[in-house]
Amino acid sequence: MYQWQSSPTGQNIWSNISAPSGSSSLAIGSQASSTDYQCRIYVMFPALMYLTSSVVTVINAYCAPRVVSCSSQDTINDFILMGEVSTQIYDLATGCSANSYDNRTNESVSLVANTSYAGQVSTQYSSNEQFAIWIDFNDDCIFEASEQVASRSLNATYLTPFIIAIPAIGSVAKTGIHRMRATLAYNLAPDACDAFNTYGETHDYTVNILTYTPSIPTPPCAAVSVGSASSLYAASSGTTSYTCKTYSWTSPRTGSATLAFQLRNDPNYWYVDDVSVYDKGVQMLVNGGFESGSFSPGWTLTGNCGSYSTITNVTPHNGTYCFRDGSTGCADQISQSFTVIAGQTYVVSFWTATPGTGSGISISVTLS
Repeated sequence: MYQWQSSPTGQNIWSNISAPSGSSSLAIGSQASSTDYQCRIYVMFPALMYLTSSVVTVINAYCAPRVVSCSSQDTINDFILMGEVSTQIYDLATGCSANSYDNRTNESVSLVANTSYAGQVSTQYSSNEQFAIWIDFNDDCIFEASEQVASRSLNATYLTPFIIAIPAIGSVAKTGIHRMRATLAYNLAPDACDAFNTYGETHDYTVNILTYTPSIPTPPCAAVSVGSASSLYAASSGTTSYTCKTYSWTSPRTGSATLAFQLRNDPNYWYVDDVSVYDKGVQMLVNGGFESGSFSPGWTLTGNCGSYSTITNVTPHNGTYCFRDGSTGCADQISQSFTVIAGQTYVVSFWTATPGTGSGISISVTLS
């Protein structure tokens, strides 16, 4: 007869798992923490006695996603999630990982319970992709159905918005650092451990559920409310020194929104710096101060009329770099897209300057 026993690892406090049986095997569906196991083997001859097996320690470990294929471009190619206190996950063009699994737990984002956050994801295949996110709030190394915080379908290779909803503390969510898993699967609902997935990919990240609500940054100048209007600012002249503009904009929908600057200056230049969009305490833009020294990451340049649009270290408002535009024949545009939530209010700020005057000067700033 065989009697299996368990003990918290290292404590040597043994409890019977079940009644003695004729089976020498043991199957455990899950465990709450690292556990020691041993088996007592009872014999009847020449007298009732038992032998004890060596102790086996089983530590908690996350399920390794079943090796599937992302070689057909069923990938999590881009993954963007902006969090509190200037934290973010900003992965671009990561492609197909070995064994369709990418352990990126060195990347962390901070979120607050009972709050929704907007992110973006893309794949390299153009149809029938399904995407989901789980957070292991109770740290039991199992991604339970109640721990799924986002899901949506993807039918294109461009960035697609998603909403991640963090439950209230005590219902499901718990404060502290947890594992976050993002899984994409072709043509079926993703499983966190890929039990049924045939094509797809999985990324693991780290999330910190904060014990407090971070403070909301104070705008650099007084905000003007524009409701849901797409036009924030337009002018045909500027000032030599930098001028601050701040607008309070309420999103009319859930999805993707684009902040765009359209600039023309003949015969001189526009300077733009310190661009920000805040959703409460969450900065929605990357590289808003152009401190990468280039448009990437984040910004897209369209037009470049006259070839004078550049990131420069000449006359920045703060830091080392700013955007300078000297478009003559038409208006250039720089833009950046991010995900918005219907009814949410976003605070948009930026600084502009121009030393020039004349009929060929214009600026238009839109959010739509």
